[in-house]
Amino acid sequence: MVIREHLRRHRLRLVGMIKSIAILSDYHIPEADPHFWKATIALLRDLQPTELVLNGDLAEFTSGSRHVPDGPFKASVQDDIDNVKRGLTELRSILPRSKFIYCAGNHESMIPRALASRMP
Repeated sequence: MVIREHLRRHRLRLVGMIKSIAILSDYHIPEADPHFWKATIALLRDLQPTELVLNGDLAEFTSGSRHVPDGPFKASVQDDIDNVKRGLTELRSILPRSKFIYCAGNHESMIPRALASRMP
């Protein structure tokens, strides 16, 4: 009887600890395919993962890119920040209880570079 009670309590505790984790990587907002982004949003809305891991390069960050020449296709730092904010706001709106884990990728490192290059 004691063993059954222990197993029952142990299983209940494990069930409460089960997590679901979704991992997104390399969306390069605003360059992400809009159909793919909408499909991702729909899937995440249905899954409601416990945790969402944003595994780098969520945004394109052309403002700090050494590969995008200055001109009409190069975003301002503020444009880049606004694009990421829109994406994160949309994710948070559909996943209000999920824990977000943001891992910086090489594109995220472009923002400090862009800011530093514009310092007087």
